[in-house]
Amino acid sequence: MSSEQNVQGMAAKRLVDEGSRPAAKSQFALLGQRRYGPFFLTQLAGAFNDSFLKQLAILLVTFHAAEYTSLSGGLVANLAAGLFILPFVLFSAFAGKLADRYDKSIVIRG
Repeated sequence: MSSEQNVQGMAAKRLVDEGSRPAAKSQFALLGQRRYGPFFLTQLAGAFNDSFLKQLAILLVTFHAAEYTSLSGGLVANLAAGLFILPFVLFSAFAGKLADRYDKSIVIRG
């Protein structure tokens, strides 16, 4: 092997090694990107809204359960949480099948 081939091989190896290294930037640098920041905030607001309303509904159901039923508050809270989870259990397989069958961009466009 000539020294020129050895130098070329070392340069190619260095390029491969540098390309496989993760960027030195922090993961929080993504929030500053024009396309990712609004997406992150939308997802954050949706997740917070969903969790907040779910907990509020469970609290209200539990609070009013003492007035209208003879069931304990803990049992009613667990039943309410189970009812919130039930649609995910029932429809997740069907939704996954639909998601695999149809291209998302075509479904969004209509």
